[in-house]
Amino acid sequence: MLSTDEIWKPIPGYEGCYEASNLGRIRSLERLARPSPNRSNFTVPGKVLKPGITRSTGYLSVVLRFDGESKMRTVHSLVCEAFIAPRTGGRYVDHINGDRTDNRLKNLRYLSQSQNMLNITKPVRSKVGARGVYKNGSGYNAQIKHNGKALCLGTFRTVEMASKAVERMRDHLLTLKP
Repeated sequence: MLSTDEIWKPIPGYEGCYEASNLGRIRSLERLARPSPNRSNFTVPGKVLKPGITRSTGYLSVVLRFDGESKMRTVHSLVCEAFIAPRTGGRYVDHINGDRTDNRLKNLRYLSQSQNMLNITKPVRSKVGARGVYKNGSGYNAQIKHNGKALCLGTFRTVEMASKAVERMRDHLLTLKP
């Protein structure tokens, strides 16, 4: 069931054709199609687009058609452009929770390249299920990478405590000037 709190805004450069929602969805709008020479005008119905996942990056993307051209665009970029501002040089879209398929507005923000690099981590290869947390005999180690070096944040009794330490440090490092 869809939330009644879904808000749609036009995507810059595609006004009147496509919109993005704060829940991370993209839709085409009903519009008059350009007919071929032997056809009369007809209306193309609007619909919510079904995104595909880009294998090389893991991001969701859609194909937008405008003025006879087709262009593949990532959903997270379109949502940010519609709700925050058009992207300018040096700004990268960050998925706050690290899930590249979670394109809700509240999970997206613009960062500088150096700030965005703080969120890139190798997948945890343990059964713990938390980024930067590793099982250590008697507890859980919390670790984060910064400037190419691993920073050990300590050993904690629970996964939750270790995960909170990682998130606090990640947030702290994001507040520092690049």
